Formats: sequence, structure tokens, C-alpha cells
Amino acid sequence: MKLNKKLCGFLCTFQIALFCCHNISFGAAYKDISPSHWAYLAIENLHAKGCLNDFPSEKFNPDSYIDKFTSSKILAAVAGYTDGDYSAQKNIISKFSSKFLKWNKESNNQIAFLLSKNILTENDLESFMLFSSDGSEKFRAISREETAVFLVRLMGKTSEAQKLSSSNFFKDSPSITETRRGSINYLKSVNVLSGDKNGFCNPKKAVTRAEFCVLVNNAAKLIPSSPKTNPSENINNVATINGTINNYYKNLNLIQIKSGDKIDSYRLSGSVKITFNDKTVSADSISEGLKTTALINNSEVIRLSLSSPESKPDASKQPSSTISSIQPDICMDPAASGTIQSIQINPSLRNECVIELLSDSGKRKLFSGTRYTIPIYSLKIGDFAHITADKGQILTIKIDKKDKKSVSSGYVSDIDNNKITIETAGGGKSVFYHNENFTECYDCTIGEKIDFTDIKKFTEVYIFCEDINSRAIDVIFIVDSL
Repeated sequence: MKLNKKLCGFLCTFQIALFCCHNISFGAAYKDISPSHWAYLAIENLHAKGCLNDFPSEKFNPDSYIDKFTSSKILAAVAGYTDGDYSAQKNIISKFSSKFLKWNKESNNQIAFLLSKNILTENDLESFMLFSSDGSEKFRAISREETAVFLVRLMGKTSEAQKLSSSNFFKDSPSITETRRGSINYLKSVNVLSGDKNGFCNPKKAVTRAEFCVLVNNAAKLIPSSPKTNPSENINNVATINGTINNYYKNLNLIQIKSGDKIDSYRLSGSVKITFNDKTVSADSISEGLKTTALINNSEVIRLSLSSPESKPDASKQPSSTISSIQPDICMDPAASGTIQSIQINPSLRNECVIELLSDSGKRKLFSGTRYTIPIYSLKIGDFAHITADKGQILTIKIDKKDKKSVSSGYVSDIDNNKITIETAGGGKSVFYHNENFTECYDCTIGEKIDFTDIKKFTEVYIFCEDINSRAIDVIFIVDSL
């Protein structure tokens, strides 16, 4: 029997060990997957278990690449997806979904479920979407090494995989992302996947629908079936931390606990149980300074017991790199550049704040302004700032972001309900997208928050995007009205 070139290429580069499932009667769920197809058994098995509900049509298109939204639905089904309260995880999802107009919201419940099970992490969501060279939004296909990581988490074998991180099972092991090498190696060690006849695994290559189903089916065979238990009864790497709440980042579902002189960060589990003075409460009861005892499972809080502090936190012990309320010595230089060391707020004057810079010469310089001339909600410690000032009062501030945020500035040449085009001094043009549920707009010339539709052409703006590769607006500032 002759094999087509695409099938030969797949078999030569990946050679997946097919999972043969007996005692199941298959009924040809898809017209383009015949019993002679190399992935037939795996696809039919997943379909029979209700794991392919995202493919309701008669055709499966097995050679099409699978995107991360679709693969998430399949993974969630295999992991035993159930409806539940995943509000904490959905807050994480909204941080990324709001950047894109075409984000597949129909997958949000399954993605939230996978986040709650640690099969997906927040970092994984950063690569669900991409912008093509023409600025259009596209779903990103999942690669082989990414698939390996998700399957290892699904199998609950992350610790075992980490032990194989330094092994070189393939000739192209150096091309595997270092943090994913252990997962690729582990799946080979349990015969879920193997390399081609020349010993290569091609980790960056995108995975087709058929390949993904075979891999998932192989991995599912090795997942022991067991009754559902309370999260605290089915755990490993458990630790109990006693201390005080140092900070609570609600939008990140993250808490910082200070224990002695050490401050550590932990994510709240989707099923975390929180009590305050032995009474069950919601996460809204978490606040700075409360005494706490936290039960930690793999850096995730599954139980949090809160109680009133014996005394109020000593404000003088606030770290210098956080927002503070010291009385500054304002610098009178007309301009300065340096790394932001602190952002200081005068609590008696709500809008007044001060930027502390550390110049290359090691000199500390302070400049004052308001929250409108200083976009305090978009700055971070470690950003490099260029400031011009008049007698210590900030006139302009330009930022070189040290995280993955992008900053663009120019004059508005065109604007409509959902996008804005800006033109730089050099004549270049860039298009950005507005999302009514995400984008914030501030007019620094009047010191007020405004609507996106209030922005006029030919005004000078600064545009902050959460991701350097994104065109979705996080915050937009009008800094000059012509």
C-alpha cells in the first residue's frame, strides 16, 4: 500500500506509538478518517469518550494544525472537565483575552479548568494568540514541545520529567527549549512518542489534529483512574507557612506572605478554602497585615486561615522599592535619565507623586508631578525613564520598559470606534486596537479620565500595550492637544 508524502513525512519525523484500544466498537465518526488512517483508533477512541465535541461536523481535517484553544478543550475533556466556579482563573484569562478582538471566548471555561488543575499556567496564555505581519490576529498552533509539557502535567508527572531535563534522548536535544526538555524526554521514556529514524524530534514543529489526538490518547492510557478527592487529600510537596499577608494581588490571584525576614509569593488554588477567625470567607477578606497560616501544595495555596494582627504593620518597614510616602528633596535639573528606584505618593495630596531615579553616575534624583503627568499605573521599578522638568516639576516623561510592555508615541492621524492610527515624527504609522472592557484613556492636559471616542485627530498620545507583540491598547494618554 502506497502512503502519501505527508503521511510518510509524519511517520519519519515523529513515529508515534499508536494506542490500540480493544473492546470498543467504532463507528467512523468522521468521513475523512477511514479505518485505514494511521490515527483512526486514537481519534475514534477520543470521540467515543466525548473528548472531541469541538469537531461536530462530518470532517475532522486531520492534517490541519491544531490551535491552543481547540487543544485546551480536548485536554480539559480528558482531564475530567466539569462546570464550576473558576472566577479566579477567569480573571487571569481576561488579562490576556482583552488584548485580542478574536480571542476564542468559547474555550474560556475549559482554559480556566486547566488553570485550576495546573495543566495550564498563566505564562502559557501569553502564546495563545499572535499578530501576523499585516497586523491581523491569528490563533497560534501548538508545537510538539508545548504538547509534551501539557501532557506531562495532565499525567501528573512533572517531577519525574524534571529529573530528565539534562538527558539528551534526541540528536536535536539542544534545540528543545530548556524548560521543556524534560517533558519531551519523559514522554519518550514511557513510549508516548519517539523520534524519527535519524534520532530527531523536531520540537518546534506545529502539531496536526491527528498527531495531537494520538499523543493525547497515548498519554491518557497511562493516567490511572481514581475517585475524585478533596484537593487537600490528593497532594504532594505540601508545606505549611505561618506569617502575615504582605500583599494581595486580586487581579493575579496571588498573595505574598511574609514569614520572618522572607517574603514569598503563592497563587491561590481554584478550590482554595479561606477562613477568617475560623469562619469561611471569600478572597475579598484578604488584606495586608493579617496573620495567616497557609497550606501550600506545589506553590499553590489550597487552604488559607486568616486572623486579626496583634498590632498594625510598622509603616517605617516598607521596602524602599515600593510606593512610599517620604518627604522628598526635589532635584532642580532641567532633565535627567535613570532607572526608576521608587514611586512615592503623598497621602495627603492624592494626585501628587514623585519619581526617584538612579542615574548612571549613581546619583539619586527626585522629580515631582501628578498621577496624570506621571502614568503611575503603567510604571514599574526598574523602568528606564527620560524626564524633562521645570523647577523639579515633571513636564515630560518617556519610558524604556524593562518588562514586556511596549510604549509608542506620536500624533493621531486616524481614529474610529475600535482602532487608532498614530504617526511618529519620522513619518511612520502604527495601528492599535481599543477594547471597551480593557482600554483606559486619560487626558493629561486636563487631568481626567475620558472615553476613547473623545480622542481627537492630531493630538499627541502615548500608547501602552501589555505585551510587546500586541497591538491591543492597555492605557492611552493624551499629552498634548493641538
